[in-house]
Amino acid sequence: MKSNGLFPSFKASLILVSLLFLLACSQPQAYVKLQGAIFGTTFHITYKDPSTGVSKDIILSDIEERLKALDLIFSTYKTNSEISRFNQLPAVNAAVAKPELNKDNSLTVSDDFIYVLDVSRQVYQDSNHAFNPAIGQLVNLWGFGPKLTLDNFETAPKTVAIKQALQHIDFNTVKNIQRIVYKSSPISIDFSAVAKGYAVDQIAVLLNDFHIQHYMIEIGGELVTLGNNTSGKAWRIGVETPDALSTQVSGVLDLHDAALATSGDYRNFFEVNGKRYSHTIDPRTGYPVTHGLASVTVIGESSAIADAWATAFMVLGEKDGLALAKQHKISSLFIFRENNAFKMAVAANFEQYMHQ
Repeated sequence: MKSNGLFPSFKASLILVSLLFLLACSQPQAYVKLQGAIFGTTFHITYKDPSTGVSKDIILSDIEERLKALDLIFSTYKTNSEISRFNQLPAVNAAVAKPELNKDNSLTVSDDFIYVLDVSRQVYQDSNHAFNPAIGQLVNLWGFGPKLTLDNFETAPKTVAIKQALQHIDFNTVKNIQRIVYKSSPISIDFSAVAKGYAVDQIAVLLNDFHIQHYMIEIGGELVTLGNNTSGKAWRIGVETPDALSTQVSGVLDLHDAALATSGDYRNFFEVNGKRYSHTIDPRTGYPVTHGLASVTVIGESSAIADAWATAFMVLGEKDGLALAKQHKISSLFIFRENNAFKMAVAANFEQYMHQ
């Protein structure tokens, strides 16, 4: 079950969005469709040819090059990635006001790393720490990280191990001076709940640079749209019913210029002695969530930010998550279990995107 890409297989499987454009019977000649594999998942891109003379092969090559570069920054599976090298750093003495930084205890990272770090910090604070990329030790402990083994699916972690891991999840101990990063506690971070959305945003930037004005970009369920689809209308995106045994669509969204991200608990879990454990870890308790929220779809201007918020809401659950979404006016769709059935709730005018 181990993936060699940016994200573990459970994250890649959270494709709560069914891409209806792929089911079209025909596609106008002016639209181009690209697809491939990255981050342990797949990407699909449809765009209207800008008629600038740039071939789709050149565009695809640039897309793949950009995605591979991001993989070398954010992959916890690659020991030489920026995030893996950061996780291997020793902690700097927190009592020192101006610590002596050197090549052994600090790392100069890319602008991409700093951007994702800044987004993560913002959502970390705004979600009251429900979103916390510093739970790398907990993720590995529960068997959902790059150290995944079959043993993780046979026994739950010991309470003492969970308590020990909880001592090292303070995301505020990740420090940076411009592009030089270091940490003041022995934590391990995981940006998988932001980086995939950020990758989608970056491919949108690339297509914009090619003067493409109509596109749909999707990587493992996170997506960005601009302009119109092949029929000259809004891109139609189906929200899948959060049932591992079903591929039914709960509803359809109409998107013109928007970013979307999803998170859910039904595609990846394990059972021990008949008890079901979700992959979504609550950083406040150290245990998988136990509420009834099955999936969250978030729409915003940035897929990276939507990605982070979707994870935060999955931690908080349908009640607290919905309240926070309304507080911050984040357009969201919550699908939760109640009395052996799925129910929906929306926040911040999400209805405007629902196909009539």
